[in-house]
Formats: sequence, structure tokens, C-alpha cells
Amino acid sequence: MDFISSFSTLAASSLALVLAACSGTPKEPAELVIIGDLSASTPLSTDKGFAEKAARAVTGMIGEYGLGDTVVLMSAGESGIEGTRRQSFRLTPQLNHKAVIAKVGATIAYSPDSPLSGQQNTALTYAIEESGLHCHGRDRLVLISDGMESRRGFDRMDEVIADTVDLPSPPAGILTGCKVSVLGIGVAAAGQSQLNNEELRNLKAAWRKYFRSAGVADADIELTSIF
Repeated sequence: MDFISSFSTLAASSLALVLAACSGTPKEPAELVIIGDLSASTPLSTDKGFAEKAARAVTGMIGEYGLGDTVVLMSAGESGIEGTRRQSFRLTPQLNHKAVIAKVGATIAYSPDSPLSGQQNTALTYAIEESGLHCHGRDRLVLISDGMESRRGFDRMDEVIADTVDLPSPPAGILTGCKVSVLGIGVAAAGQSQLNNEELRNLKAAWRKYFRSAGVADADIELTSIF
């Protein structure tokens, strides 16, 4: 089975979830926002195997959404908006789950070949703040990232992973009501320095604190290194 066909199979397997989402009482439209970190330090930017695994993990979530909901795919770029890209796909009978899964999956899977890949810095917190999520209850934010923040004016990740400095503070309550997942946190690209267990725990704790400050409930924060 080729790579694109695998997404078609995934779309078919999600049909029961889709039908359930489309039946019953209509729900307020929701968003699934996916932010890909394309800095040179991340395997998403360099490792096709990792990128394909990330694509499958993320596209598996699309079946949880129904017609009228929107899937947004963003990149986290250098120094803010420069070096970023945003694509939005509203689920409709014409642009259905199978089509969106194929588009989103292929884009994530081919991240190592993207002209935006290999950036020297990536402003994750800026991308989060610019994501536009309204967090009505079914909205979800997914970051595919090693979690190494390099927003303009912030160059203290060594201290973050040493547990002596916090990440930049988010606008209070910006993600209240959202679920958040970080896939690949602490996983560096091949040839990059890898975190030890203590540093990884500190990094996860720092991001958990950031998301709690942004209004996310502890139970709705998922920080996954291996997926």
C-alpha cells in the first residue's frame, strides 16, 4: 500500500466516527489546528520516517470532526510571521474527510522537502498566539515539535531545561477550553544534542505550566515524545 493510499484507508476507518459526529444535536463548529515546527533541530524538518508517523497520528484525529468543522495546518516560522504558512480546510460534502486527510497527511509527511524546512529559529509561542483558536469545547491544538522555543527576544532554553527559567508567558486564558497535544517533544533531529531524562522531564513540565497558564486543564494536556 502506498503512502497516499494509507490515508484513504484511514479515512474509511474513520467513517463511523464521522457519522456519529454528523448525527444528533448540531454542535458549534470546531477547529483542529496543527502547527508543524520546521526548524532544523526537529525531526519533522529532516526525517521522512518521523514526518510520515506524525502525519498518521494527526490525520487520525480528523475523523473526530464533522461537516462544518475546520482543520487548520500551520507552520511555526522564524521570528514570528515570516517563514510561516497557513492552510485552512473546512469539512464539507465537497471537501470531505477523505480529501482533507489526503491533503493534510501529504503536507505533513513531506515536511522535510518543504522550502520552509531547516529554519534556524522557530517561534512556537508566537504561532500558538496567532492560531486563532476560539476554544469552545471541541477545539484542539496539536504541535509537532521538539518543544525548543526560540521566539525573538527569548534565548534561554538551556535554563528552561535546567528548570531555572520559565517559557515566555502566554496571554492569560488564550486556550481556555481547548485540548492540546505536543507530538515529538524533546526529540531532536539526528546529529543534534539529545536531552537526558531529567532535561526531558523539565521541558515537559515547562510546557505543561505554559499551557495551564493559557487556560488548558491538566487533563487536556498531552505531551508525547514517542508516538
